[in-house]
Amino acid sequence: MMTGIDLKNRQEQLIEAAEEYRGKGYKILFPSDYEYLPEFISSYTPDLVVHNERETIAIKVVSREALNFTTMQYLSHLAKEVEKHSGWKLELLATKLKLEDIKNYLIAQDSLQINEIRAKVPIVKQLAESYPEAALLYCWCSLEATIRLLAEKEHLSLEEFDVKRLIKELVFNGIISRTQYQILQEAWRLRNVTAHGFKTHPIDRSYIQKIIKLQQDLLVELENN
Repeated sequence: MMTGIDLKNRQEQLIEAAEEYRGKGYKILFPSDYEYLPEFISSYTPDLVVHNERETIAIKVVSREALNFTTMQYLSHLAKEVEKHSGWKLELLATKLKLEDIKNYLIAQDSLQINEIRAKVPIVKQLAESYPEAALLYCWCSLEATIRLLAEKEHLSLEEFDVKRLIKELVFNGIISRTQYQILQEAWRLRNVTAHGFKTHPIDRSYIQKIIKLQQDLLVELENN
């Protein structure tokens, strides 16, 4: 439920936005005019609509405190609808949130989450006893999910998931150490070789333990961010 303070802040944001756009030559549409908006946008009930000869901007007020998976899905659907129509744009107010953040959030939410990743560790350890190659492949799935979650926390693009790029960006931004980076690079190489049926040097349990330790360290890093 929106509190009186939240409602006041929302109204202030809208008034400031309307004044800013009016100063730039845009015309302001009032809520009574929204029934004449195209169906693709009217069903989403924008908080403010401004337009000029070149473009129409639908404005939504969103607070980061109110963000959840349902809100993100709503905003993602709205963004996709707006992008389909030439001359229309979507702007979010009252937050530093960007549309890229929405896409990243939804992708990260589709990944394994921290508790699910931790739950897989005993399975990896069990596999490592007799099937270290299988343990590596299974563990790598969790590592990729962890990398996605870390990248989303750091607002790195996930739209085109490239694990090598993300690993490099994480070390470049100081999120993971150079040593962790080297372990991930080697694990990524071994995973590819194994997954595609090529021969490699035998993988022993001690190596899997090393990967598990890295996994757990990354989860701690994720929780501390």
